[in-house]
Amino acid sequence: MAFLIMSENELSRLEVLRDLANGRLTVAAAGEILGLERRQVQRLSKAYQDQGATALISKKRGRPSNRRRHWGGDTTIGLMVRAGGLANRLSFHDVS
Repeated sequence: MAFLIMSENELSRLEVLRDLANGRLTVAAAGEILGLERRQVQRLSKAYQDQGATALISKKRGRPSNRRRHWGGDTTIGLMVRAGGLANRLSFHDVS
C-alpha cells in the first residue's frame, strides 16, 4: 500500500468528490463548495472515478518552477541586465 501526501486543499476536494460520487451532493453544489465551475467539477469527478485519490494530487509537486532563474546571479549577462540594460545594446558575441 502506497502513502499519498495531499495538501489541505486536495483533501477537501477529496471529501467533496466522495460526497458527489455517493449522491449526497449535486455537481452545482460541489462547484459552489469548491469555488469551481460545473465543468471543472465534472472533470475532477471523472478523474477521481477513473484514477481515485491520486488524480487530485498536483502534478507539479516536486518540479522546479517555470519562473526560476536559469543562470546564477554572477554571470556576465545577469550582471549586465542589473547594471542598466546593457545587454540590450550588446550582442552575445560581444559578451563572450
